[in-house]
Amino acid sequence: MIALSLTYMFHARQRGSLLNNLRDIRKKLKISQEELAQSLHKTKSYISKIENGKVDPPFKMAFLITESLKQIYLENTGPYLELQINQVFKIEEKM
Repeated sequence: MIALSLTYMFHARQRGSLLNNLRDIRKKLKISQEELAQSLHKTKSYISKIENGKVDPPFKMAFLITESLKQIYLENTGPYLELQINQVFKIEEKM
C-alpha cells in the first residue's frame, strides 16, 4: 500500500494560482499521459497543459484526475492507493 498523505483543503481559487504535482505523481505511479487522458476522455495535450501550468482544471476535473490516478494504479498494480486531491493540486497565494 502506498500512502501519500498531506492535510490541505482544496478550495475555490480566489487569490492565487493553481500549482500541481500531477507530473511527479503520475510518473511515480508509472502512468503515461496517454493512459490518464484516455481514462478521462480527454487528450494527451490537455494533460500536458495541466502539468505545464498552462491550464488550471476546474475542481471537478481535478477530482476526476485524482480518482483516475487511483483507479489506473489499482488496475495496473493491485494494492489500494491513498491519494488525495490536495496532493495533486494546491493553491499558491499571491502576495
